[in-house]
Amino acid sequence: MPGGPRRLALRSASLVIPLVLGAACATPGVPDPTAPASADAAGAPAAPAATQRSPAELARTLGGAVWRVEVDGCGIESGGTAFVVAPDLLVTNRHVVAFDPTPTLVDRAGGRTLRGEVVGMGDEVDLAVIRVDAELSPVLKWAPTSLLAEGQPVVALGYPDPLNTFTVSPGTLNAFDVVDGVRVGIVSDESSDHGSSGGPLLTADGLVAGVVTEFLDGGTQNAGLSLTHDAVRAELATILAAPRTFEEDCVGAVRGSDPIPDRLWDLCADDRMW
Repeated sequence: MPGGPRRLALRSASLVIPLVLGAACATPGVPDPTAPASADAAGAPAAPAATQRSPAELARTLGGAVWRVEVDGCGIESGGTAFVVAPDLLVTNRHVVAFDPTPTLVDRAGGRTLRGEVVGMGDEVDLAVIRVDAELSPVLKWAPTSLLAEGQPVVALGYPDPLNTFTVSPGTLNAFDVVDGVRVGIVSDESSDHGSSGGPLLTADGLVAGVVTEFLDGGTQNAGLSLTHDAVRAELATILAAPRTFEEDCVGAVRGSDPIPDRLWDLCADDRMW
């Protein structure tokens, strides 16, 4: 559920970025889900320019890592998107799974359904981690936030309205939301919508530039905000270091259970969330 407003940022939480970013202990042979793709000593991306791919190629090769999230809890049925960051872990937005700790995950083709278990939700960032009893592939890697640039092409993969089917949405990285010198958000113009929340915003070489999260208000054109790796890494590491079990919590879902969500429902402020 959304919380208080902030310029070009999340309403579901007050975004705080620690100066030192932690990392979860990595299992030998398994990529660290919190780490960005490596860069060479000069700071250039490890992947050569030849790996730049079209939106269609990104969808073909990496679409299997992007799953539809179906939630049913507290009398609310809704959905969103999640993507694989480790063989048994997927990332999505907290607001996607806030009322259902055991969401259903559906693959791109719609022929495979898995029961997920939420093992962590961000306290400071709109982030959640879902664990499944399966081995998934491919696994997506994070783009180093420092190497992203205004004007570069990006592609969102997800399950937006109105059809909630697998959708490829090319766009451009227009700007960054910078807080205390940290690039915490990406402003982009791809055609995301409700249901896109929690999906990956990919670079042309297939790295996750950000987690598609919300609409931006204040302008006359549609624009979206995606959370960067720098924004989510510390929270993700905290979640993976101490996974938890969650019970259904309907505070904010039922009118009268919390005055702040009640006010937001009255203002229809939740319409900003994808």
